[in-house]
Amino acid sequence: MGVIGVDIGGTNVRIGWFENNQLTAKRAENTRSFATPAEAVAYIKNEIRALSQASETELTGIGVGAPGPLDPFRGLIISPPNLHGWRGVPLKSWLEDGFDVPVYVHNDANAAAVAEYVSMQSYASRRAENIVYMTISTGVGTGVVCDGRLLLGHSGGAAEFGHTVIRPDGVECGCGQQGCIEAQISGTGIVKRMRAALEKDGGDTELNALLKADVTSSDVLIAAKNGDALASQVVTDVQEDLSIAISNAVHAYNPQVLILGGGVMSAGDWFWQPAVEQARNRMMAGMKEDVMFRKTVYGEDLGLFGAAALVSFFER
Repeated sequence: MGVIGVDIGGTNVRIGWFENNQLTAKRAENTRSFATPAEAVAYIKNEIRALSQASETELTGIGVGAPGPLDPFRGLIISPPNLHGWRGVPLKSWLEDGFDVPVYVHNDANAAAVAEYVSMQSYASRRAENIVYMTISTGVGTGVVCDGRLLLGHSGGAAEFGHTVIRPDGVECGCGQQGCIEAQISGTGIVKRMRAALEKDGGDTELNALLKADVTSSDVLIAAKNGDALASQVVTDVQEDLSIAISNAVHAYNPQVLILGGGVMSAGDWFWQPAVEQARNRMMAGMKEDVMFRKTVYGEDLGLFGAAALVSFFER
């Protein structure tokens, strides 16, 4: 059985070919190289054809993970803050026009949650019916599997947890609000917070020279790990907000497992584990004792595995 997983992100568009749940080939292109969504979809369709022709296995389904908000019932990308120009894109119908197989289009965090869920069903010791996946990258996304079912809500927008406000006077978010979880702890938010700190009190910080250059969240996290005072303060504040996000997610969804992923998590255990401990201190007794926290096992290919897992999950 051949399955295609498509991971559409603000940085890259990635396509993977899966056989027996194993990723056997993948392609990628920078998202900004496409002038329009139609160009991107044309590229995706060409790569799907090429990957299918290179395999002796028949294509049986296509799964797509993309930033929300989107309508998974119609496969419509609505207006993702981190995917500029993608407004009202009927992705499902565009992909169905050319491939006679089921096509599933879901929020990328939902797709990642499905991948984690499917993976855990293979191991009795790790099996769980209630999980939360939280990705912390350019943005913040959350996917929830509740009692073995993907939580979608009335219009497919359930668990847009990254756009719940925790600091009403906080960092401006791409969605138009201030102080969303996404604005406070994402890679984009970390950079905004660091720039604000530099402008207010740069001092002798090693990042001061980068004030007018391209400071990245990785720069900030590395500087904090190396003991830079200003970067350390920014990261401490981010960790506090991450702890609030984690504890709120546990109170909202009561998962057995909460899984963290995304580029910001590559900073290492020193970054996320203190936030988890702070989160436990914020949780109600009776909820904090039975939840397990861990990082994703998939690494940089989680988006592809998540997209591909949608096919087996919904074809059950």
